[in-house]
Amino acid sequence: MARLSEQEALAICVVRSIEQSAQSSGLWTKTEATKATQAALDLTGARASFSEMLARRAQWAINHLAQRSPEQALRIKDPKWLGAAAWLLCAAAFLAGCATDHLASGKQVNVVEYSLVGLFLWNFFVYFFVLDGLARTLLLGAPRSPSVISESIAKLRFRSALKISGQRTRGWLLACQERWIQLSRTLSTCRTNAAFHGAAVCFALGVLAMLYWRGLPTQYQASVAGSTWLDIEVTYQVFTFIVTPGARLFGLQIPSPEDVATLHANANSLELARGLFHLHAASLAVWVLIPRTLLALISLINLWRLRRAFPLPITAAYFTALRSVWRGQKIAVAIVPFRYEMSQQARLNLQKMLERGFGLSVDISIQQPVLMGDNPADWKQSLNKQGHVAVIPVFNVAATAESNAHGVFLTRLRSAIDAETPLVPIVDTAAFTQEDPRRLPERQAQWRRILDKVHTEPLFLDLESGTEGDISTFQNRMNRDDSTRPHQPS
Repeated sequence: MARLSEQEALAICVVRSIEQSAQSSGLWTKTEATKATQAALDLTGARASFSEMLARRAQWAINHLAQRSPEQALRIKDPKWLGAAAWLLCAAAFLAGCATDHLASGKQVNVVEYSLVGLFLWNFFVYFFVLDGLARTLLLGAPRSPSVISESIAKLRFRSALKISGQRTRGWLLACQERWIQLSRTLSTCRTNAAFHGAAVCFALGVLAMLYWRGLPTQYQASVAGSTWLDIEVTYQVFTFIVTPGARLFGLQIPSPEDVATLHANANSLELARGLFHLHAASLAVWVLIPRTLLALISLINLWRLRRAFPLPITAAYFTALRSVWRGQKIAVAIVPFRYEMSQQARLNLQKMLERGFGLSVDISIQQPVLMGDNPADWKQSLNKQGHVAVIPVFNVAATAESNAHGVFLTRLRSAIDAETPLVPIVDTAAFTQEDPRRLPERQAQWRRILDKVHTEPLFLDLESGTEGDISTFQNRMNRDDSTRPHQPS
C-alpha cells in the first residue's frame, strides 16, 4: 500500500486548487492537465497505486509550471524554522522553571507549597481537557475543534511551506489554504500538543533543577509557614495526598503527623527539610513530569505517523475523475436533460461547473433532451459503455414533478449505471429566479417531495446565470464526503 507523505498531500492539494479555481485562469490549461495525468501514468507504471499516481502527477505539474513560467513557479518545502521555534519554546520553559521560587522561601521549605499545588492543579486541568477530547472522539466520533493556536500554526506552516514567486496566483491561494487547514487539523493539533507538552516537561525540569541547586547545599529548615491558616490536621491530609504517589513510587518515607505537629511549634529540622525536598521532587515527577512526558511522546508518535501517512480524503469528484483514468477508463460525465430544452448559456455554465468540480480533463457529454412524446428509453443512448464519473439528469423547475414520469426515469437511470457512480439530478431554477422568485420555494418543495419518494436529493441551480454561489453549491454537493472520509489505499 502506497502512502502519501505530508509534502506529497500538500502538492496534490495545491494542484487541485489550481485546477478547480476560477482565479487560476491562464495558469493551468486543460491540455496541460491531460498531459500531467498521462505523464504520471507513464512514470509510475501499471502496478503503481492510485496514491502514487496522484503524487507523481502533482510533482510533474509543479515542475512543469516552474519550467514554463519561472515567474509563477511554486516551491514546496518543509519549513524548518517552526521546529526550531518549538525547541526555543522548550528552552524558554526550562529557564522559566529555573527562575521560579516554588520551593525556596528564605531558608525554609514548607510542608505544603501552595505555589506547587497551583502547578499541579493547572496540570490536572490539562489532563481533564485531554480526557474530555479522547471521550468525545471515542464515544461521539466528533473530536474537539482545533484551538486558535493550532490553526494559526497551520496557517503559518502553510505559508512557509508554499513559496510563491508570482502575484497572479493569489486568487486560488486562499481557497487552497482553507482546504489544507481543514485537512491537516489532526496533524496541526499533534504539533501543538507535542510542543506544549514538551514545554511543560521542560518547565518541571527547571523547577527540579532549581530545587536541588538551591536547597540541598544550604542549611534549610522544614516549616509549615504559608500553611498556618489551616488546621494542622488538614495541612497533613493535603500534604499526604500530594506526596503519597511519589513516595510510593520512589520508596521515600513520609513524615508522621507528630513530626509535622512538632514543626508547627518549633521549625528546626534540617534532616526533615531535606526529606521534604525529595518528597516534593517526587510529587512533581508523578503529577507533572511522567504524565506530560507520556502525552508528549504520544503526540510525537502520532505526528511521525501522520507525516508519513497523511489522511488525505480521495473520495471527492476531482479524485473520482482521476481514478477513472488510472483504471484506464474515460473521465466522462453524461448530462441527460429530461423534458427540458437547455439553452446554450445553461449548457456553457453547467460545463464550467463540471470542469471546476471534476478537473479540466473531464469529458462532458450533453445529450439531446428526452422530450414529451419521445421514446422514454432514449436516455439509454446517453450512457457510455465504459462508465461515468457522474450522471446528471437536468429538469426544469417550472415543470411539475411527477412520480410516474420523473420518479420512474430516475429509478431506471439509477439501476442502469454503476452503484458507485454519483447520480445528481439538477433542477434549473432560472425560470422562477428571473420571473417570479417568490414562487421558487413552493416549486422547490414540490420537487423535493416527488424526488424524495425515489430516495434522490435534487440540486437547485440557476444554470442561466451560473454564479460563483451556484458553482460552490455544486462543488459542495459533489464533494460532500471530501473532509469526512479518510484516505483509502488503492
